[in-house]
Amino acid sequence: MKCNINNNLSEYEKAINFLKNGYNCGYSNKIPKEKFAEMWEVFQALFKSEQDIFLMAQLKLWMVEQ
Repeated sequence: MKCNINNNLSEYEKAINFLKNGYNCGYSNKIPKEKFAEMWEVFQALFKSEQDIFLMAQLKLWMVEQ
């Protein structure tokens, strides 16, 4: 099933909408929406290989903290 996403929105606007709609998990109320949207926009501007490296580093950090 594919999400219904408005492709005319900027990455910043998509991130804000995601936090507004969320997944009813409660996290969207804890994250500063503007800061998240700015960070998401910067992340989306990275090359795919750079995104992969960033995500792997975050996962490794999370695993070490557990």
